[in-house]
Order: sequence, then C-alpha cells, then structure tokens
Amino acid sequence: TPTLLLQRRGDRVVRAGAGRFLAERLPGARYLELDGGDHWWWLGDSEAFLQAVEGFVEELASRPAETKFSLELPTSDGNGSSAP
Repeated sequence: TPTLLLQRRGDRVVRAGAGRFLAERLPGARYLELDGGDHWWWLGDSEAFLQAVEGFVEELASRPAETKFSLELPTSDGNGSSAP
C-alpha cells in the first residue's frame, strides 16, 4: 500500500525518529521530513506539506492501474462458506 509519512523536524508532539521508525518498517513507505516545529499540518508552512502530498498523489495517479493496488473481498455463497 503506498504510504507517505510526513513529519516536521522539530515536531513538538512526536519525535522525528518515530516517523523514521515507522517508514523503515512499512514496505515501500516514503518518509519526508519538512522544516518547522509544528505537529499539525495546517500550522506553520502548510504549503510545503500540501505540495508533498500533491506530488505523492500525482505520482500514484501516473502509475498503470494494475500497479496501484489490489483488493479482494471474500464473498458468501449463502451457505456460510466464503469463496475467493
């Protein structure tokens, strides 16, 4: 699952190391540290945050459909069993 982790270097609520920790453990995750010390994205330099998200979404949208994601939901055959 495409994952973008954004955090400000001086985040006063969650240490920057926590974001890196998550990114290292989520396959294919991208971690980006932004300047600033605010925790909430709409405080401080929100434009940098929005540009990073926009770029990530545009990159995902440019991928061929089959590489974006796959979702399979079990269905019931009416007898309590599930078929893939």
